[in-house]
Amino acid sequence: MKLTHQVTHGLREGALLILGALAIFLLVSLLSYHPGDPGWSNSGAVTQINNAGGLIGAWLADVLLYLLGYLAYLFPVMIGYSGWLVYRGHTPSGGIDLHVLAVRWSGFLMTVGAGCGLAALESGGNDGSLPAGSGGVFGKVISSGLVDVVSPVGTTLFLLALFLTGIALFTGISWLSVMDFIGRHTLALAEYVYEYGAMIPEQLAARRARTERREIIENAQKKIAARKPVRIEPVIARPSVSERKDRERQVPLFDPPSDSELPPLALLDEPRASQAGYTDAALEAMSRLVEMKLLDFNIEV
Repeated sequence: MKLTHQVTHGLREGALLILGALAIFLLVSLLSYHPGDPGWSNSGAVTQINNAGGLIGAWLADVLLYLLGYLAYLFPVMIGYSGWLVYRGHTPSGGIDLHVLAVRWSGFLMTVGAGCGLAALESGGNDGSLPAGSGGVFGKVISSGLVDVVSPVGTTLFLLALFLTGIALFTGISWLSVMDFIGRHTLALAEYVYEYGAMIPEQLAARRARTERREIIENAQKKIAARKPVRIEPVIARPSVSERKDRERQVPLFDPPSDSELPPLALLDEPRASQAGYTDAALEAMSRLVEMKLLDFNIEV
């Protein structure tokens, strides 16, 4: 009988909740692992269980750490991820996409197996906090079997390749895209550092020029403070009109003889109207500006 879309959606949502709860329980059990709790690697009467998951959590943590070592901490991640895949990775008809789920689990198992072998190979299998070392029993079997065939260096390369391949299948990450991302941002960072380094001499020169200019201004201000105030000459009053000019307003009808008196004043141009002069503050600022300009040519006034 074919299930409706609502029913399959409810099943997928229920699977997400169940697998999520199971992942949290397994993670808490692994984090609260205690060597004295009852388990696969511990026998004898136990009066107190320290594991936060109780008896079942103590057994699960002991078995996983005994078999896989530190890679056992990936199991809660994969279980929670499987719940998300079941919920989101469905077919167009609404069913669970088992092909995607199978590929992710294959990549996960490949990652765990290669990681256990690398952990056991690099650590030597000695870790007092775990029942069977960093890579567990599974890692010891894989690393010892490969070392006898392809040497430690070949074993490391082979397991590293499997580990990276498993991560790509497990998460869907493209290592080529990762390398392209790292290379692009590395080049961008190098370009930024180069441009910033090229600006440092200019910034230092500008800072040095500002310091020198500040010292010149401070010296000039000290000289101005010690100098006597500038004396402003009084404005000369406009002369009054002479009597001669009043007499010569009447233009003669005939040319006077050449040996007569002085030429008439009418031959002179009228004086220009006086314009408003500079204020005391303007004259003071102008004099200071002239002094500073002369200082640029090493001329001290």
